Amino acid sequence: MTHMRQVFDKITFLSGSPELLEEMPSLPSLRPFDPKTIDFLDEVSARIRKLENIRSMPDAAAFGFWCGRSSLARARKEIDGDFTRSLGRGLALHFAPSNIPLLFAFSMAASLLAGCPTAVRLPSKETGQERVVIGILNEVRGKFPEYGCRIALFRYAKDPEITDALSAMCD
Repeated sequence: MTHMRQVFDKITFLSGSPELLEEMPSLPSLRPFDPKTIDFLDEVSARIRKLENIRSMPDAAAFGFWCGRSSLARARKEIDGDFTRSLGRGLALHFAPSNIPLLFAFSMAASLLAGCPTAVRLPSKETGQERVVIGILNEVRGKFPEYGCRIALFRYAKDPEITDALSAMCD
């Protein structure tokens, strides 16, 4: 077993796996606002907005609205960039704060929109909205296999060895 795999065995994956995470740095970058990324996020949006109890989950509702096709089209237009020669820059690593439960989802989506595979360490405290959104993300990943390998969501106790190993994977 490689040292990296031993380090990853200390991680609890909510989406993805140690094998997937190890392969993520070698994934090709995509163009910002790639149409497949928009399709993926729009499907996530549609499923979130269809939830019966969405009104009781304001953060999830906001994320569902934000990652919808029309909202993303407005965002792309506001950026007003020529993305024909732009590509993501490699694996993006995010550390989500605990005071805003679904910030991880916005961060993950922004990274995907930039064309990067993304790994996100979630806070140790789980929330109901987080659980719902991760469940939807995992369902949609099955419909979009090309994105199943571009997202890793996980938790681990504060450990500099793990953080250093993850950071070393990023360029």
